Amino acid sequence: MQERETFDIVEFFIANKRNIGYAAGALFLLICDPSKASMLFGIIFCVAGEIVRAYALSESTDREKLTTTGIYGYVRNPEYLGNFIVGIGIFVMGNIFIFTALFIIAYLAIYSERIKMEEELKRDVYGEEFEDYAFNVPGLMPRFTPWDEDESHLKIDTGTLIKLKEYQVWLLIYIITIIMFLKT
Repeated sequence: MQERETFDIVEFFIANKRNIGYAAGALFLLICDPSKASMLFGIIFCVAGEIVRAYALSESTDREKLTTTGIYGYVRNPEYLGNFIVGIGIFVMGNIFIFTALFIIAYLAIYSERIKMEEELKRDVYGEEFEDYAFNVPGLMPRFTPWDEDESHLKIDTGTLIKLKEYQVWLLIYIITIIMFLKT
């Protein structure tokens, strides 16, 4: 008898996150109801999230060693944290609380699974070094002080950001902001 495959909703969302995101984003832009105040607060979140992403992408260029310095000394998954903050900003701009709440729930459900998978791989590759790092640095909620005071410098490498096409994220946020601004 042939074994039946089960449907995993988390894997489905991870595999299709871009297309689902575009469809949900288009729907959200159609029904959002931004105000000047929601736009201001949302833009603050978006800029803060992009700054976190910029630091994360600038620091994690060496795939051969575990990155624990810079922003990675405050939080293990700064790129995901930055994405989360940007997402909250976009939904705050849209001024529909239920969408913001649904985004938070969906993001944490989907990315907590992805983070678990990635961290298992890091445990296999880096062993005790990663265990020590994971014990001392939180996954998504940053520490107030860097784990290693000697390696606490924060830097943004614009060359790396251009190479990684981070400007596309800024452009998308800008387009979304303009569309919402036109709806106010």
